[in-house]
Amino acid sequence: MRIILIVAMILLNISLNAQKIDTSTYAKKVEYLFAGIAKPTKAGIWYDKVMPFANLQSFGTEKSNIATASLWKQARYELQTLKEQDDFLSFNNAVLSYKAIDVIPFGVINTQLHYVDNDAIKNDILTQETPNTPFKQTKKENVFLSKSVFMAALLQDKPLEVGKTYRLTLSKEFVWEQ
Repeated sequence: MRIILIVAMILLNISLNAQKIDTSTYAKKVEYLFAGIAKPTKAGIWYDKVMPFANLQSFGTEKSNIATASLWKQARYELQTLKEQDDFLSFNNAVLSYKAIDVIPFGVINTQLHYVDNDAIKNDILTQETPNTPFKQTKKENVFLSKSVFMAALLQDKPLEVGKTYRLTLSKEFVWEQ
């Protein structure tokens, strides 16, 4: 009993002292490191400016071509972060309101990504004098790759109940186009 109380107190202390993670810090660091490099000129999103847990630059390949509800939600969160729009709470409320009436939201992402080509660093097109200093471009070559990403998923985390009738919906809260 005493151990449970100690663990509960530690968890309470951690939660009371937890701070909101500043996602802009990561983006600012990337902007600093690539300050002297020509940015992508085509429309789209510079995907390096977010911590890419959804790994969208690899989506659509043999190894990664299935969109689950959790992957779609992570990808949407990353894209919203890059656009500096914080409507994730309203998005979650929309999902919950549809689930309450047995409607399954259908999520779609259709966007263009730009990201730094890792080979540009390996092939010394981008170099650094020391770690944490801005990159310098040694050759006039494009260091960004582009990728069109189309992802669609049923935004249902749990298995569907057998014998129950569901409806699908595709509304503006569940479509990301850039």
